[in-house]
Amino acid sequence: MKLKQGSRVAVEAISTNKRVSKVMVERASRAAGGFVSALGLAALVGLGSALAAQDVGYRGPSLAGSGPSVGFPSVTGSKPESKLWFHDGSWWGSLWSSTGLAFRIHRLDPLTHAWLDTGVTLDARPDSHGDALWDGTKLYFASHEFAVGVGTPGALLLLSRFSYATATDTYSLDPGFPATIGDSATEALVIDKDSTGMLWAAWKQASRVHFAHSAGSDEVWSKPAILPGNTSDFDTDDICSLIRFSDKIGVMWSDQILNRFFFSTHQDGAPDTDWSPVEEATTDESNDHIHLKADSSGRVFAAVRNGLGEVKLLVRDVAGTWQQHLVTTAPEGFARPIALLDEQARRIHVFATVGPTSLGGAIHRKSSSLDAIAFAPGQGTIAIQDGSGRVVNNPTSTKQNLSSVTGRVVLAANLSTAGNTWHEEVAGVPAGNGLLLAPPSPGLPGVLNTFTVTGATPRAVVSFFASPRAGSRLILPLRCPGGIPSALGLPRILLRSTRANASGVATVSVLVSTTAAGQTYHFEALEAASCRVSNKVVQQF
Repeated sequence: MKLKQGSRVAVEAISTNKRVSKVMVERASRAAGGFVSALGLAALVGLGSALAAQDVGYRGPSLAGSGPSVGFPSVTGSKPESKLWFHDGSWWGSLWSSTGLAFRIHRLDPLTHAWLDTGVTLDARPDSHGDALWDGTKLYFASHEFAVGVGTPGALLLLSRFSYATATDTYSLDPGFPATIGDSATEALVIDKDSTGMLWAAWKQASRVHFAHSAGSDEVWSKPAILPGNTSDFDTDDICSLIRFSDKIGVMWSDQILNRFFFSTHQDGAPDTDWSPVEEATTDESNDHIHLKADSSGRVFAAVRNGLGEVKLLVRDVAGTWQQHLVTTAPEGFARPIALLDEQARRIHVFATVGPTSLGGAIHRKSSSLDAIAFAPGQGTIAIQDGSGRVVNNPTSTKQNLSSVTGRVVLAANLSTAGNTWHEEVAGVPAGNGLLLAPPSPGLPGVLNTFTVTGATPRAVVSFFASPRAGSRLILPLRCPGGIPSALGLPRILLRSTRANASGVATVSVLVSTTAAGQTYHFEALEAASCRVSNKVVQQF
């Protein structure tokens, strides 16, 4: 049956035989936005099963012309680096331009979900990798020629700085840039800025951690030096990363010879040689998978993978004590993990590549409360998947912590120049909107799941919608002449409507069929009276 705008279809599924038994067409409810309504998520089971091999996420620009002349392109690597940033209400990123044959600044269009090439070059070397830092005023981009192993001289480590023009939504390279940080091809180069405004960089060179910092201005850099705490050569496969937290800079590195993850800190303003005693973040486990984050209290979070194939979240408290939290066991197959923090929602997300081969497969997400960190067993939710069967690998995102305004974007890519970049996109709530939808709880099939919206108008009607597909369309209630943008595809299923309480909180509970297990659905909430729609939530049951 063809679904048309202005009709509403209510579908009831019988759980005993998983078949649709009743279809009722009735006049549209303008308050609910028009499209499709249903008695529960069981109605989506058949659709979800048919879409088992579907694309998950959004296909992006072509990778044609990128990568090494021999081997696989890895345009969204390396593991510790960040390619995205959020500014002026938009997501931006370093993506390969197949027309410009360079890594250029792209802007994500939230309506079309397409990355728009701005024409501003970040690095024209086709096998370069980079790390992006938006400090609130300037964009910094550190780039390097990619190399596995110890790396070799003859390939400059570069720092570019860009200014942003709000009136034209454009970036421009500042005079005097790019500046030179060092001279070595390397697997990863990570930058951050300390509380005094000094820029720091860390990378692997000749089997040791090297670092440098800006000296008086962003254009001038100190002579690269070996990190004092790194007193012996590590494996050629090892890696390092760097992060600012509180009034310190921290460096973590893997050492697969000593079988440890090490960490050392530098107090802002102290001499270059004054680093803390080396901390052992782990004992008897290591691997070359590191991604760092920090929260506003000064805690440091490290998403790592050990030699057993387990992914763990290592957390350093403000007193300097490390704790471990298991994210996945080896059979669950997580690799190349990255972490994203949402302090506003008190959530931490871990994204990683999951098989079926060592070259990749799909990108999965697992999430936990920030206040009581614990990850449920299993592979979590599929965030990015190429339905054609091409593997996707190397998730990356932003150094910034998330909020309801930023939403969330994660980037990954196929490992072929015939492929594309891909991204997961969870829309933020524009400043002043405030309608925030939380993920369903507990997010499991076979039980009642609770959906909660905050920021609604007290006593206003809030409608909760679901779809097996993402989309982009305008809902056109009569009272909203400009329309309301929806991030759901068709069919757009009305789960239930309810009134918000006096505090602007609206909650509904929906029984999710057991046959929805393994299926991915997209959710949003609508307050038609104020012409507002919430952020989109993606959940795999």
